[in-house]
Amino acid sequence: MAADVAVATAIVDMYAKCGIIDTSRRVYNQMKQKNVVSWSAMVAAYGMNGLPREALELLPEMKSQGLKPNPMTALSALSACSHGGLIKEGFAFLKSMVHEYGIVPESEHYSCVIYILCRAGKVDIAMELIKQIPGGIKVGASAWGALLSTCCSRGNSELGVGALSHILKLEPMNSSGICWDKKCMQQKVHGTM
Repeated sequence: MAADVAVATAIVDMYAKCGIIDTSRRVYNQMKQKNVVSWSAMVAAYGMNGLPREALELLPEMKSQGLKPNPMTALSALSACSHGGLIKEGFAFLKSMVHEYGIVPESEHYSCVIYILCRAGKVDIAMELIKQIPGGIKVGASAWGALLSTCCSRGNSELGVGALSHILKLEPMNSSGICWDKKCMQQKVHGTM
């Protein structure tokens, strides 16, 4: 039976990656048994196909079936919020991860929420979140990259330089940070910042 669940879950994922979300959901609905991986696959499927609300609606449904999200499910839900620009929902889910589902957020979870905030231009709130992250959890280079990109496009060169220094500490060979630095500096030189 576990093999059937694994195969069906792989098919759900395959159709989702091909953008055929209706067929993905149909296969999912026809599964006689579902496990946390199956539910996570469907949450991710909705997220990657631009249906973040549908992804989030699966979580209470999952809970009603006696299963709770794992860290991967949580990351898929936050990613769906990110792709859909659902700021409030992303923050609410980050809180419910701990209080409702007992999941301790990891670097990837925080990075996803930071990315949501940066995409919405909410750099100050993103920085506040970074300051509140418990010790021992480091924000990833991708989150700092999102912050750097937003700073450059919004003219906050001081914060952008700080973000760049974090990127270069985490990934010293990352050329994208250097490119962004040049872009910011060009804007600064030409007076557009």
